[in-house]
Formats: sequence, C-alpha cells, structure tokens
Amino acid sequence: MDKEQKDIVSPNVKGRDNSSKGVIMMKRSPLIITSAILLFLTILLFVFTSAWSYKTISKQGEKIHQLTKKFEEMPKPISQGRLSLIINKSNQNLE
Repeated sequence: MDKEQKDIVSPNVKGRDNSSKGVIMMKRSPLIITSAILLFLTILLFVFTSAWSYKTISKQGEKIHQLTKKFEEMPKPISQGRLSLIINKSNQNLE
C-alpha cells in the first residue's frame, strides 16, 4: 500500500483534522445548547411553581385563620330545652 492510501484507510484519531471528530463536535454543540435551554426552562418552571404553591398555601392559611376566628366568636349552641325556656321567659316578660 501506498502511504496516501494508508492515510485514507486509517484516519488520524489524534489529529485536529479528523472529520469524524468534527462531526461529533458539530452534533455536540446543538445538544449542549438544547440541554442548557431545557435545564433553564425546568428551573424556571420549578421557581414559578414554588412561588404559586407558596402563594396558594398562604392564602389557605389566612382563610383558615379567619374562619377559625369567626367560629370562636359565634355564640355557643343552645339546647332545645333551654331554648324553649328562654322563649317562655321572654313571652312572660312581654305579658
């Protein structure tokens, strides 16, 4: 074999002029860019979801606090017998 034919058959893997290495590098660059974009979008989605969850949880906490406060301010329930006594007493006061 001639020296030129030998170079064509066995490519120089270590050299800079390797075409397969260039192809790999060309394919790797868009892959890195795409991966970086997807990572950025994932992080952005996580941040917005966390903020939304925090806002929703704090609103629910405020609502629970308000309802608890209203419940504590409500008068105690009156039994049926006690209610009839109160009504009879108020009717006697009206007479």
